[in-house]
Amino acid sequence: MEGELQRLARMRHRGLMRDALTIWRKAQRPMPIRALTEQLMKDRGLDMSDLDAVRRMRERLRLLLWRQEAAGVVVKAPDKEPERRQVWSIAG
Repeated sequence: MEGELQRLARMRHRGLMRDALTIWRKAQRPMPIRALTEQLMKDRGLDMSDLDAVRRMRERLRLLLWRQEAAGVVVKAPDKEPERRQVWSIAG
């Protein structure tokens, strides 16, 4: 049973990363994690007024991005705009 739950969790994370990659391809520019989270939630029809759900989604996305960065799929860089700290983009 536990193996099945882990498999389902991996499938859900793949869907989230796939959606993030689609957003980047459409935007054709690096994005901060907040903007990426907002667009993901809008695309999935999730409630943006639920601040706890926004925070959870941002943390899930942050963990996925760190894993994908280690795998060489995405990269992070400092943003040119002073109010933002980092932007993420597809590697390559």
